Amino acid sequence: MKTRGGFAASMTISSPKNSSRSLSANFAIPTAQCDAALQEFRLLGRVDEEHQGSEEVSAQSEDLDIRLKNSREAETRLTNILRVGTGKVSDVLEVENEITRVREEIERMESEQKRLNSRVAFASIDLDLTEEFRAETGMRSSLLGLRMRNAFIDGYHGAADGLLNALEITLSTGPSLFLWGLILFWPARWAWRRWQKSRAQSEARA
Repeated sequence: MKTRGGFAASMTISSPKNSSRSLSANFAIPTAQCDAALQEFRLLGRVDEEHQGSEEVSAQSEDLDIRLKNSREAETRLTNILRVGTGKVSDVLEVENEITRVREEIERMESEQKRLNSRVAFASIDLDLTEEFRAETGMRSSLLGLRMRNAFIDGYHGAADGLLNALEITLSTGPSLFLWGLILFWPARWAWRRWQKSRAQSEARA
């Protein structure tokens, strides 16, 4: 838009995953270049919607000029009163406060006047563009490699967690199992020998 003397007042670009990219922007274009700029925008793709409107600001601008003129004259009169005045301190302070109030009004109106002049000199164009989305037919090799790497890392972490869990269970229950094994060993050994001895005697009688 620089070729048309305009500028982008705002711009937002969105690139969601697995969806179309989009752009929303507001351009300020010199009024004389508005039609040419619109024609260039139409060449960017298929136009789904287009709206045009105008705003009358001449009456508002004339009213603002009158109020601004009156406020400047009031400021001049107050300044003269302050310069010549020989009244009480309270009167001087009151005049100074009034001058401050009038000056603030003048600054606000001057700022509003600049905005109105800008709206007259420039046209505002809101543009919304959406790219046609094309889904990928296959998985990219980089994406495939990334998924395989993530799967390997997940498997490694799962195996490590399982080994740590088994070791934790062994360490927490091992001493108890060893103690019970030690307690039951001698009775079991005595019962086993007694059973073997009884069996041998039965075979000898046979």
